[in-house]
Amino acid sequence: MNQIYMFAAALATVVSAELRCQDWVPVQPSSAPSARSKHAMAFARGSIVLFGGADAVSGEMGDTWTWSGSDWTQQPSLVAPSARVDHAMAYDFARGKIVLFGGTAGGVDQGDTWEWGATGWSFIPTTVAPSPRSGHAMVHDAPRGLVVLYGGRDSASALGDQWGWNGSNWVA
Repeated sequence: MNQIYMFAAALATVVSAELRCQDWVPVQPSSAPSARSKHAMAFARGSIVLFGGADAVSGEMGDTWTWSGSDWTQQPSLVAPSARVDHAMAYDFARGKIVLFGGTAGGVDQGDTWEWGATGWSFIPTTVAPSPRSGHAMVHDAPRGLVVLYGGRDSASALGDQWGWNGSNWVA
């Protein structure tokens, strides 16, 4: 995949498009996630993974979809994060998995860590972790070999802390 892909899901429309030569070109997949907002996406092993978000009908969603470059496929999983919004995901290049942290489920900020790998979602118990939050950002920091989480908000205030995921625990 050497294009940039966008999944724009205003509550009434689903648009999948790719950027080629500075122009957005609509693509017509045979299937697609429902229109939603507040979802998270990350690139992993040649595909894009989308999880969660909310729509106007169902509210918070807990479904997982992958984009192959030409079509969306819903990924069944016996174990998965709870339906949520405003969570963050990033691909951990060092370990070959997507890391998901936090978000809001049922109006409650979450502080759980999940990984998406070849067999689906796995809950990762941690002894040290960031406080429950939503609206944060995550990215892989290759020189340090960590997925970095920054900021967000909890029920009381905006957060400005930074954490690193090393594959087994979070470090401040």
